[in-house]
Amino acid sequence: MNYYADGRPGGIFDFEIDEAGFGLWTLASHADFLSGPRQKAYLDKVYPTIQVTADLLTKCRDATNGLQCPAEEDDNPGNLQTIHGASAVLAGLKGAVRAGRLMGEEASRLGAWEARVSELEQAIVMEFYDKPGLGHFGGGTGAGAWLIWPTEFLPYEDARIRSHSDYVFDEMLPFFQKKDHGAYFGKATAALALLWKDDAARRAKLEPV
Repeated sequence: MNYYADGRPGGIFDFEIDEAGFGLWTLASHADFLSGPRQKAYLDKVYPTIQVTADLLTKCRDATNGLQCPAEEDDNPGNLQTIHGASAVLAGLKGAVRAGRLMGEEASRLGAWEARVSELEQAIVMEFYDKPGLGHFGGGTGAGAWLIWPTEFLPYEDARIRSHSDYVFDEMLPFFQKKDHGAYFGKATAALALLWKDDAARRAKLEPV
């Protein structure tokens, strides 16, 4: 968002970390829908960008808690460090690991990405889970939904993500009941639809909205 088409700076942010994470995730995830020569041709084109971005997000860490380094997040200026940045960086790095395996990335670099994914996953649990004592990670219908998808932070069998998904649903329900205003609920709806597709009881709650 920070540049015009000719490369000149056009926004107010120097480094919006969730945009970097989701940009990385987008480049890497597109390869998941390709195969054979088309996949290789695509990755040959974008993989240098994947490498440099993954290296940046691996190094951009807070040594005090294992989270991403403080940066601008979610269209907000300042040195922030919230679930918005954490979930997006994690999604991007997981995508980079998948792409790196396809490209035969050297072991030391791939290992650094994998280690950072593991460290960030643990930090998210330690820093964000159940802080209000209500059994969720926070983030509402924005970053809260991102943890479910595209980050795919925890498998549905994990009780923490089931509890968190109920929290995300409860957060967006007043909007669909026309009791409150808001925006961007499509991201939460899509995330819950993917997570709850085989849970008949929860899917029955979601389908009417």
